[in-house]
Amino acid sequence: MPSGLRSRPVRFKPEAAALRVLAIVSNFKWSHTDYLVALGQLVGLRVVACGEVHRGAIDNAGRWGLEVSTLDRPEQVGTEEWVGRVRRMLDEHRPEVVHVMYYHHEALMPLLRNEIDPGCRLVMECRDPITALRPQESGWLEVERKALASVDGLIVVSRATAEYYQWRHEMKLAPWLVVPHAFARRTMGRRVVDRLSEGDGRVHLALVGTASADPQHSRYYANVIEQLTEAGVVVHSHFHDGPESDFYARLAKTNHDYFAHPTVPFREETLLSDLMARYDLTGVFHQLNAKGKNEGAILRMCLPTKAVSGWFHGGIPLVCFPHYGGILEYLLPKGLGFVVDELSEVARIPRAEIEQVRQRTHRAREFFSHEVHAARVIEFYRRLLELQP
Repeated sequence: MPSGLRSRPVRFKPEAAALRVLAIVSNFKWSHTDYLVALGQLVGLRVVACGEVHRGAIDNAGRWGLEVSTLDRPEQVGTEEWVGRVRRMLDEHRPEVVHVMYYHHEALMPLLRNEIDPGCRLVMECRDPITALRPQESGWLEVERKALASVDGLIVVSRATAEYYQWRHEMKLAPWLVVPHAFARRTMGRRVVDRLSEGDGRVHLALVGTASADPQHSRYYANVIEQLTEAGVVVHSHFHDGPESDFYARLAKTNHDYFAHPTVPFREETLLSDLMARYDLTGVFHQLNAKGKNEGAILRMCLPTKAVSGWFHGGIPLVCFPHYGGILEYLLPKGLGFVVDELSEVARIPRAEIEQVRQRTHRAREFFSHEVHAARVIEFYRRLLELQP
């Protein structure tokens, strides 16, 4: 068991006594576990990992009492064989809702639509629309359109995502619900943590997520770090460990206002929350017009998961550029951060204003818990079941 992770019993509702839900998870990751656990405490849940499974993800789910079956993808076993396996699974579980989750799962929707019972509801949850992820590849527009036309309900990460679907396909969507990226309530620290700025009077900003050492990549942060530190901001990165780690470690040796720290998993109790609470701000600064790995289309509507984890966990204000449409829907109405056009503006944000927003953001963390949104998802299921098929 990973250090810092305390095993505890999770009480799941017996399937016979609750709404029966079959969750089919394409590209099953560690990060799915807490969301599924939150859902499983409210419904009779069965989980199927369809296709790629990240190393250790199923074992991690088992630690929390979540059983995960596996299912190959249609392209691996053939459509006819896949449909037969799904049909047997449906006969065994008798779900009232089939909830298919996120990554490269669009092609599954029409197949499932043909197999589920008339009274069952098909829900697709999507974080990144495939036509935005692969805008240069032909064929995905029709796949995405058929998926949207097949479902009874749609869960998206932002209102901007639903608006993108409506614009891209010029169609009326099925009823939809916005569910942001979130984390288990147990990982959000509640104790008061001394901030680094209390010792030196300077603004300390954290960068979290995946970074690249390629200057053409949208996640290249060397220039971002240089501009922030030149403006007087102390920068701390907790980038995902990978081949680029050495690049940023070397950069930290030449820039005395930049500190490259190891990544900290959000799943290890309150470790990440307590760490991020030491900072004044967390920043999201992808390059919008990068020549390589350009994620501009996605950035306009979605929430970069790892990049906003400091915001969620530490209860500290977020600062970002104005092109993050999905982030701004939460940040601006709730007053949880700052929008800047230039990196130099970060150093000019008044300290008193940062403190006011920090207090507001700390109080708002509960909104970003899986437990809050699991209850909303269950209510969404029930509303769909009340509608005529």
